[in-house]
Amino acid sequence: MGSVNAASNVPDRWLDQPPLTEIQKQLFQKYPDARSCLPEVERKKLELDYTRFDWSSIRNDDHAMVCVYRIAEQLQTPEAMAEWFKEFGFRTFGPRQRPKVGVSSNPTDLWGTWSLNGQWPLYPGWFNFSRYTLRLFAYSYSIHIIWRNNGLIGSAKISYTYE
Repeated sequence: MGSVNAASNVPDRWLDQPPLTEIQKQLFQKYPDARSCLPEVERKKLELDYTRFDWSSIRNDDHAMVCVYRIAEQLQTPEAMAEWFKEFGFRTFGPRQRPKVGVSSNPTDLWGTWSLNGQWPLYPGWFNFSRYTLRLFAYSYSIHIIWRNNGLIGSAKISYTYE
């Protein structure tokens, strides 16, 4: 995950992304692991089922990004994360390892794409009029996760595709 501040379990650096905002850092502290992102009844179990993730509890894109990051961190591999996405009806693209350029590493990308056609919203808890109007014309919702060569998560990003 780049480097991690051990005291707070918050990534210090993102790969291919701008630095975390203060709100995102607070969410990483609020959700320190994948267990904290699951419904309370699931959190109490010894063996967790990450497919019990409750999208309706997600409040906004930053919350989604942090919890998806935590799930990917727990599942460890792009292949396991692709299967997790598919459990929720996402189309997946990848995993795809980038070509190595010079001495730089060649991270692995995975995209999970949710079609907004007839399935809106993925997480209804975020509703706010300005966000709604901004995303009203979106065609799909995508989550992009990057794994570093060492197997740690480099970043997670939420984006929208417009027609």
